[in-house]
Amino acid sequence: MQMKSSLVLGLLLVCSQSEIAYADWYKSTAEPSLVVRDAPDVGAAKVGNVPVDGKVDVLERVGKEESIGGNSGHWVKIQWKDKTAYAFDAFLTPIADDVSEPQERSASSTKSKSASGKALSVDDVLDKVYEGFDAKNNCRRYHSDQPDYHYCMKVDQVDTLTTEEGVRTYVLLSGSMTNAAGESGSHVDAGLVGALIIGEGKNGAEIIAGDPNISIGAFGSGPTKWEFIKLGPSNYWGWKNTWGDAHQGIGGSRYSILAPYGKKIQELAGFVESYSDEGNCDEANGCKATSYETALEIDSTQISEKVFPLAITVTGKEKGKSIPEKTWKLPFDSKAWAYVEPQNWPLKGLDF
Repeated sequence: MQMKSSLVLGLLLVCSQSEIAYADWYKSTAEPSLVVRDAPDVGAAKVGNVPVDGKVDVLERVGKEESIGGNSGHWVKIQWKDKTAYAFDAFLTPIADDVSEPQERSASSTKSKSASGKALSVDDVLDKVYEGFDAKNNCRRYHSDQPDYHYCMKVDQVDTLTTEEGVRTYVLLSGSMTNAAGESGSHVDAGLVGALIIGEGKNGAEIIAGDPNISIGAFGSGPTKWEFIKLGPSNYWGWKNTWGDAHQGIGGSRYSILAPYGKKIQELAGFVESYSDEGNCDEANGCKATSYETALEIDSTQISEKVFPLAITVTGKEKGKSIPEKTWKLPFDSKAWAYVEPQNWPLKGLDF
C-alpha cells in the first residue's frame, strides 16, 4: 500500500488512531456518521456527513493532537465526494489492501479481463464512487437530500464488451431510499440509478464514462431489470427501461434510455410509454377517458446514423374514442444528444 505519511522501523508498525500511518483510503467508524468540515476546527462550517463505513481519501495530517469528546486524535485533510475538507481521525480507520470482501458482497462482486489479461475489479471502482458498504442490506450507500435517509445501491446489470479501445464493463445500479429503521422513501421521492462504463487505465480499473446518481423512478426506488441494448452501429451501447407513477387518478409510465455522452451518462429518452386518466374520470357522469399504450423498437437498419432512430407504435383512445394504430418515427438529434418527439406526437406534454 502506498503510504502518504509513515513510520518505518524495518517493518510497518500497526499504529494507534492518534499515530495513524496514512494510506489512500480510510473508513468512518463514527455512529451514525462522521462530520466533515471546511477547516480543521470543531467550530468550522459543516460540509457534510460520512456514514459509518463510508470511505474517504486522507491526504495529510494537520496540526497537533487534540481531544474531542474524550477521543484523542488529529485533524486530517481529506478528499471526499470531489471535495477537499477536514475530519477528525479518531473516528477513521485504515483500510488494508488485503482485507477480504464481506461474504455478502460475493453476489455483486464482478471482475473482467483486460486486453493484457489483467483482472479489472468493478468492486474497486464502486468502492471509490459510493459511500461505504451496507452488509446488512447487501448494497452500497449513497447520500440522500432527506435527513437520516440514504440510497441503498445494488448492482442490477453487468455486461462486458471487447472494443477497439479495449475491454469495457458496463455496470448499472439501482437504488432505493431507506433509513436506519428500514423505512422506505415517500411517494414524492425519486429513485436513484448509477450507470458506469469501466475500462483499464494506467493504474488499473477506471471510469471511462459514468454518473453514480441519476434521479429516475418514484416512491424512492429506482427501476430494476434494465436491458442492455445496442444504440448505434459503432459499438454504441446503453440501457433501456420503463418506470411508472400515478397522482390523483392519473397514471402512466415513461421510457428511460441511458447511454454515454463524452464522460457522462445522458438520458436519451424520458418520454411517455403509457398514460391513463381513467382513475380521474367518471364515465357515468359523461367523462370520456383518454389512455395510450406504446411499443418501442430500435431501428438498427439505419446504419448510416450515429444513433439508431426509434419506431414507437401507439394504440389507445382519446376522450372515449379508439384511435387507429400508428407507428411513429423518433429521430435522434446529435446536437441535443437525445431523441426528438415528432410533430403531432399524441403523448407530448402528458404528465402524471
